[in-house]
Amino acid sequence: MVVKLKGLSDIQRKMNRQLKRIGEGSKQGLIDVALDLQGKSTERAPIDTGDLRGSGYMSTFETPKDFTVEVGFNTVYAVRQHEELNYNHPKGGEAKYLERPLNENISQYVNHIRKKVSV
Repeated sequence: MVVKLKGLSDIQRKMNRQLKRIGEGSKQGLIDVALDLQGKSTERAPIDTGDLRGSGYMSTFETPKDFTVEVGFNTVYAVRQHEELNYNHPKGGEAKYLERPLNENISQYVNHIRKKVSV
């Protein structure tokens, strides 16, 4: 049996181009999802003075081998407000303000990223 590979450099070039599109698509999909999650979680964060909601952020981190997005809140009490299920929030908001919107939208987020990655 004989296999002939003709135009290997052309095939590699095309594969690299597709891989680059996949990488760019996945990055954009992750950014889109993170921004959506930030908005949804900010709307659910407990409000007293507004500082917690105002501290919400989305950041990206990139290394040669990885791309990461982070959504969070930057106050000293953000974790406590997130975890304490028995706190009363008379001005609005709720515990698990970051976790719940993620869990509720995970299927849509995965589908969005999948669409961005498709070539």
